[in-house]
Amino acid sequence: MTERDRRDAAFAALYEAHYRAIFRYVLVARGPSNAEDLVAETFQKAYIAWRGDALAITSPIGWLLTIARRTVIDAARRDRRRPSQRLGDHEPVAPDVLRARETWMWFDAVTRDLPEHARQALYMRYAGGLSAEEIGTVLGLSASGVRTAIGRALVVIRQREQEDGR
Repeated sequence: MTERDRRDAAFAALYEAHYRAIFRYVLVARGPSNAEDLVAETFQKAYIAWRGDALAITSPIGWLLTIARRTVIDAARRDRRRPSQRLGDHEPVAPDVLRARETWMWFDAVTRDLPEHARQALYMRYAGGLSAEEIGTVLGLSASGVRTAIGRALVVIRQREQEDGR
């Protein structure tokens, strides 16, 4: 097995281990419309940066989420620069899918006024299933800072839930 084959196999193992978490994060952060593309872009950037040694990366999921977070931010910036398009007719959506979309749209609206680090921490915690330490690595915060940010954000969400009668 060549050196390149060994590096590719190690990256494939990294991909298999963390694809779902990265996909969940991107899905929650950007929605289903282009989640697959953004996940592919994330792993493409990771592969380019990959040195073949998983042990050199302290937290592989934190490293990948950092790349995913930057990819999501870049996509949002690209979207702001594009002219808006007219929405056409769409196929009917199943009621359970519609309820899930409405829930995420509500969550997105409620969290939009939160500080960006708190919003990202919420997504990483509840969509990505990351620990406070892993989130802190991605966001450059201490674990206690992450817990504080999430706690304050949850207070805001609970208040909004009561106001909206959810």
